[in-house]
Amino acid sequence: MFKRSVLLVGALAAAVGVPMLLSGGEGGGGPMLSRLWKSIAGDGTPAATAPPAGTPNPLSRLPPQPPGQSPNSQTPSGPLPPEMLGPRIDGHPVMDIGEAFRFDVTPAWIVGRWARVTTVASGANMQGFRIPLVTGPSEHDLAGSLTYYFNAKDEVQRITFVGTTGDPTALVNLVTKRFRFAAVQSAMPNEWLYQIRWHNQPRSELRLRLSDVVRADAPYRRFDVDLEINHPDVPPSRPLTGGSPLKAR
Repeated sequence: MFKRSVLLVGALAAAVGVPMLLSGGEGGGGPMLSRLWKSIAGDGTPAATAPPAGTPNPLSRLPPQPPGQSPNSQTPSGPLPPEMLGPRIDGHPVMDIGEAFRFDVTPAWIVGRWARVTTVASGANMQGFRIPLVTGPSEHDLAGSLTYYFNAKDEVQRITFVGTTGDPTALVNLVTKRFRFAAVQSAMPNEWLYQIRWHNQPRSELRLRLSDVVRADAPYRRFDVDLEINHPDVPPSRPLTGGSPLKAR
């Protein structure tokens, strides 16, 4: 019922993240998990200003920034690059990060908000709606491709995002506080991993990688972001790996 169209995405930033993981325990717990999910999946609480205590900070690995270009700044200093002057893509309005990653949206809400929507078939009897996401012009904002997957009842079962950011703090806050992700050891030196685990198996994941080239004049492209959030009853779209949870220092 929706026409397939070309998705145009303008990269604004590069995403940073720190590994995190939610341990669900070894015993049953289906009803408890469902109650927990209902309490957080549609929560509109905005991202907090700092991740939980003990969370690793990917920004600590960035090279020193010139004066006025702190990686933690909320707004860029100096003139904006051309791609930042018009954050709207195909009529897409800028939105808060917390507004984008919600499980209580509908296909009608998506089509009414974005001028271009790409439909994506899924092998798990789900229908995907992929749209360009640009949350704003600041370093902590996101830019990339956001996809909602619905079941036959038009209920969101999975949300994925692939893109970039300059400062992943807001995204880390969102996944750790709203969805209960927790840090997990990554085998890669410049990668931070967050997961939701149930019965000691990864179910959802945020993977953040430091860009191969970090430039002082490109503060919005420091980190690559790969996020997949699944409903508790939906297995991940691909095998997820990770070591033991990181302990607070």
